Amino acid sequence: MKKLLTLLMTLLLVCSLAACGNKPADDSGEGGTPEEGRFFVGFSSVTLNIPYYAEMADVFEKECDKRGWDHTTLINNMNVEQQINDCLDLLQQGVDALVIASWWGDSIHEVLEAAAEAKVPVFFLNWAIITLVLINTEEKWLLNLYGEEYSNYKKRVNRCIPWKRR
Repeated sequence: MKKLLTLLMTLLLVCSLAACGNKPADDSGEGGTPEEGRFFVGFSSVTLNIPYYAEMADVFEKECDKRGWDHTTLINNMNVEQQINDCLDLLQQGVDALVIASWWGDSIHEVLEAAAEAKVPVFFLNWAIITLVLINTEEKWLLNLYGEEYSNYKKRVNRCIPWKRR
């Protein structure tokens, strides 16, 4: 079931990326450097230690290779600051699209702003699933634990949906 879900998500992603067009990528001289004129996709993931994410990265790379796209996969090993820096680096390298598998919706606004400024589409994998799980588990637990203090925090901070800070 997980492989089927991963494959479906990847196919949806690939179809979405195919509609993005094909512009020349910058050659930054860093690892994963794209070939001039080829579509370049950056993928940032939280880990490869969980089979779901490992399979996602594997399928992503195979699908990019199949389409002749240049790609770079960066793994941040559960470090939000590293994921932010990785994504910003990918944008500096001139990716045509950015794919993110992350858990930190309240922290990556800087990436979204930089991508919007560069007119680079950003695709989130598994965001809806994680959001629903958090809202129905951790959010309720924190509200019960901290009460009004957490309720006020929720009004100020986008915890689950990646968006600009309120």
